[in-house]
This record gives sequence, C-alpha cells and structure tokens, in this order.
Amino acid sequence: MSLKIGQVTTVVISSATLAKEIFQKYDSPFSNRYVPDAIRVHDHHEFGIGFVPVGPLWRKLRKVCNSDIFTPQKLDANQELRQQKVQELLADVQEHCLVGEAADIGQAAFRITFNALSNTIFSLDLIDSSSGTSYKEVMRSMMDVAGKPNLSDYFPILRYFDLQGIRRRSEILFQKMFDLFNCIIKERLQSRNILGYISKNDMLETLLSISQENSA
Repeated sequence: MSLKIGQVTTVVISSATLAKEIFQKYDSPFSNRYVPDAIRVHDHHEFGIGFVPVGPLWRKLRKVCNSDIFTPQKLDANQELRQQKVQELLADVQEHCLVGEAADIGQAAFRITFNALSNTIFSLDLIDSSSGTSYKEVMRSMMDVAGKPNLSDYFPILRYFDLQGIRRRSEILFQKMFDLFNCIIKERLQSRNILGYISKNDMLETLLSISQENSA
C-alpha cells in the first residue's frame, strides 16, 4: 500500500511477508532515511551517521562505531556511570519528598538522561555545568523544531521559501550546538597537550585518537 502525502510517496509495509522480502531482498533501496528539511542545515545530512546515505562514508562511520565506540567493553565500562545517574534521579526525587514538594519527574529524567549521554561523550554534565542552561534550551528547541510538520517536507518545491521559518530556526539552533561542542573539543585538545594528561574513557577521546592516528 502507498500513500501520497503532498508530493511525497510513502510506502506502507502492511504484512510480515512483505517486510521480510523488503529487508532481505531489497534492503539497499530502502535503507536510506528520508531527510527532513530541518536536518539539511549546515549539510548535517551529508555527515551525520543517522542520515548520511549508505555508501563509503556511512560504512566508515559504522565501522568506527562498531569497533571503537559501541563495543561490549566500552558499554560495560559505562555501567557504573549509568547506575550513578539512576541514583542521582532517585536522590532528587527523595529530596523533594523530604521537604514536601512536588517532584518534576520529566525535568529530572531529562537532566539525568542527557547528563548520562554527555558523560559518555564528553565526560561531563552539560546541564549542570556553566553552559548547561543553554544546552538544555538548545536540545529542547531542536526536538521541537524537528518534530513540527513542515510544508517543505511534503512539497519540496517550497523549500527555498521556508514558509514556516523552520529551516532558519533550525540553522540557528544547530550553530549554537556546534559552538558548544567546539568549545568542549578545543578544551580537550588543549588538555591533551599538557604534560601528565590522563586520558579519558569517553567517545570524544576515542574519536580524537582515531583522527590523530589517521593524520599521522
């Protein structure tokens, strides 16, 4: 079955037999993801592993993820961190209970989840750091913009006009996120040049080491 949404044709896999045939026989034509217009800013869809088309770059990124980032050893090493973040969530709820205040589980879960992620990537709590507030606002705004129905996605001919302003807003948010990450990366590069630097067990350290090896 297929649906015509604007100028975009959407194929609906309506049976297990058809799903098996597509994923086993025709997986290559169906492997690429549709790229929303909001994600196209700064050419993110050409470099981000979540949207980059299947090809040499995608295979290279997947290899790095499988062999250096998401290995069982790396995941096991982060188990203590995940347990720590769960304990922080429980402690936050208990603190509110002791003073008789309502606990905002949504806010607490959001903070703990993203801090766990930022520790895995950067070895720091982004939301609790000096840049935490802006980071939280950027991430929430990005999710809001990415989730909004966009006429440009259904009528690609309208992309140039950006009638809803979603692309402009997305471009600003992506730039803010890149600025935050650039500051963190620059600080890490400076730290790595200091005598006695202790290597961190996070994603950024792994990627910087791979980059250094490839450029050697």
